[in-house]
Amino acid sequence: QKPHRPVWLKMAEVNDVERVIMRIFEMMGLVGFVSRPTPETLLRSIRRVFRRAFRLELRDVGTLHKICDNIEYYVEHHKGKGVKGKKKTGKKT
Repeated sequence: QKPHRPVWLKMAEVNDVERVIMRIFEMMGLVGFVSRPTPETLLRSIRRVFRRAFRLELRDVGTLHKICDNIEYYVEHHKGKGVKGKKKTGKKT
């Protein structure tokens, strides 16, 4: 039996993480998320989460981009149809 070798994973650079943060921020706008008092408040909050919580591997950043791709695809192809099982009324809840 071969001895266990550690796997060395490539850590994401700061600019990789910043790109995914901006992508998440854009997706929140795409789905109609309203940040109060300003959109910059949401952006700062997202950045804080990523700064405090963890260091991302490059593959993690890729996974987050794929999630954003799927959200974007869904929104573009289902605009105005609402969430399955919920009737869209135009009222705030």
